[in-house]
Amino acid sequence: MSLLWLLKAMFREEFRLQSSYSSRMSTTAFPALLAVMAFIVAVSLPLLEDEMGRDRILLAVHSALLLYGLAVGAFSFLGREMMERRWGHATFLLASPQTLPISFKYTFFVFFLKDLLYYVFMTLLPLTIGLLASIPFTGFAVSSVVMLFFTMTATFLYAISFSFLMSSVYMRSQAAFVALAVSVIGLVVVSGMLQLFDLGLIVPSIAFQFSGDWWALAASVSASLVFSAWAVLLVEDQMESPVVQVVSHYDEVAARFSRFGKYQPYLAKEWIDLMRSHTLTKLITAFVLPLVVLTAFDWFLGTTVSSEIQFSTIFYGGMVGFFGVLIYSWLNNIDYVEYYSTFPVQVPDIVKSKLIMFVILTSGISTTFLVVMTGIKGEWSRLPVSLVVMFSTSIYMVVVTAYLTGLRTNVYLFDTRILSRFAILSIIPLMAITFLAMAEEALGWRMLVAMAVVCMVLATVSRLLLMRIDKKWRHETFTV
Repeated sequence: MSLLWLLKAMFREEFRLQSSYSSRMSTTAFPALLAVMAFIVAVSLPLLEDEMGRDRILLAVHSALLLYGLAVGAFSFLGREMMERRWGHATFLLASPQTLPISFKYTFFVFFLKDLLYYVFMTLLPLTIGLLASIPFTGFAVSSVVMLFFTMTATFLYAISFSFLMSSVYMRSQAAFVALAVSVIGLVVVSGMLQLFDLGLIVPSIAFQFSGDWWALAASVSASLVFSAWAVLLVEDQMESPVVQVVSHYDEVAARFSRFGKYQPYLAKEWIDLMRSHTLTKLITAFVLPLVVLTAFDWFLGTTVSSEIQFSTIFYGGMVGFFGVLIYSWLNNIDYVEYYSTFPVQVPDIVKSKLIMFVILTSGISTTFLVVMTGIKGEWSRLPVSLVVMFSTSIYMVVVTAYLTGLRTNVYLFDTRILSRFAILSIIPLMAITFLAMAEEALGWRMLVAMAVVCMVLATVSRLLLMRIDKKWRHETFTV
């Protein structure tokens, strides 16, 4: 089975999978939507530059790509799940070594190449095309846009390769994973606090973006190749599903959720799934990590870049709410729900049970994070407003996500129609909260009034959409 043949087959598999949830037209139109968005941002760039400066914008772009790459690079986690699960009557090409004389390492390597190329062609290339299309209006040099594409690709490759390595280490040894993660975080913290060396040494592609040193770009690509090769070597040749014997404690767990009425059995099932699959740790990490990175980015800007813009705890309250969508996405990815088709239950019941579980899981973590950030910044007077903003945005975003995507969040967001609605419903309140939080000193008490109005609007929209979930998803089936 040649590499090129398997790579093409995996591309077709990915496209068919995405198209099955929406349509071929929607899947194909997704890159076009990104190109349009990039064009709009490019035309608006002069306004952003006046506020932030070009260097900070470029740093923000690369930081976002780092998060993006880290988020999609957990191939070992994803690979095991894809090989253990069946999709309807079929299975994935990644599981072919279970029945064919082919190595797991080889299929994982091809799967890594497929995802890398898929995301570059579906996201980074359309963004670059949008920038190129804006040249008559912005005056960008073609060479600068092309160079930005290569540096963005290098940063994305670096992040996705490192994430692949970390997930492979975790599958081999959780202790080694913790040790490696602590070492990397410590390296970043020490490099920033003591200023022993530039952070560009940790992410060489960023150093190349600002210095133009080709050795930095070569170092970035070389490190990415090393990460990828190391990750593939760590992949187990025999990925067999572990046999685990457990003691039934459903009745005990169900008793804890008795106050939730008809959702009690579904919540008990969700909780048991979280515990037995050891997904709770991954879920919390997926929620906390972006917040930690955002905090580190804020600190990095404050200590290394002269900036008049400060992120207050009110701003963090909004960000905590928006990042909470990741939890709902994970809850929809724990297990397939086709088996519910044999039970007297409808899709809206399971959607609402996941919304309840979302609130249970995120309330304590979000509040703790916000209190800690308030203590660090010494902004205790802003804590009440920050909490209101956090809970308002958190409930609003998860209800919007549930209303638009139901139980298939990870795939429906590739539908351009759904993505467009999601973008409109999320970006507008995010921009409003961000602007009000940063304009607090200029607006004074008027900021509090405006923020209260925004929170009330979010709460009202959340209530209306929650009431419409039954109507929207009542006739939806659990099967694909």
